Parts: sequence; C-alpha cells; structure tokens
Amino acid sequence: MSSVMNTYSLNVQCHKKPEVIERLLRVVRHRGFDLKQFSMNSSHCGNQLQASLLVSSNRPVELLTTQLNKLYDVIEVQKHQSEKASVRVG
Repeated sequence: MSSVMNTYSLNVQCHKKPEVIERLLRVVRHRGFDLKQFSMNSSHCGNQLQASLLVSSNRPVELLTTQLNKLYDVIEVQKHQSEKASVRVG
C-alpha cells in the first residue's frame, strides 16, 4: 500500500516565552505530523520568536495550523506546501 506524504513549511511567529517552543512541538506530535526540520530566531526587538518547521504527513495540514493558531503565544502561522512524496506504508 502506498500513500502520499505531503511536506509543508510552516513559519510561526510567537511571543518569546520559555515554554512556547515546547508547546509548538507538542502540538506537531499530537496532530500526527513528522517534524523533518526545525529552526528559530529571535526578532530584532527581542520580544518575539520566528520558528520555521518542516513537517510531513498524509493528514491535512489544517489539522495542525488550526491548533497552532489556538496557542496563546502564537501571533501568526504561515504555511507553504513544499513537495509530495509517495511513501510505501505497510
């Protein structure tokens, strides 16, 4: 059996708090997405973080972005579909 794995690039702008990255990663895991790449940078003012995530799943990415947007410290989530890969499952 094969299924199509979609890969998405997400840019998440959030308030700079010690627990915010842990919350982002927990939502990714709970929503069934595989984290392929992660990076973050502080804003020039030092009050915000810009996190870049590369995730993949055969699930709709809206399941993830909707939940990320609900997080208290998240300001904005931008998504971009990166690629489709056929993966053999089973």
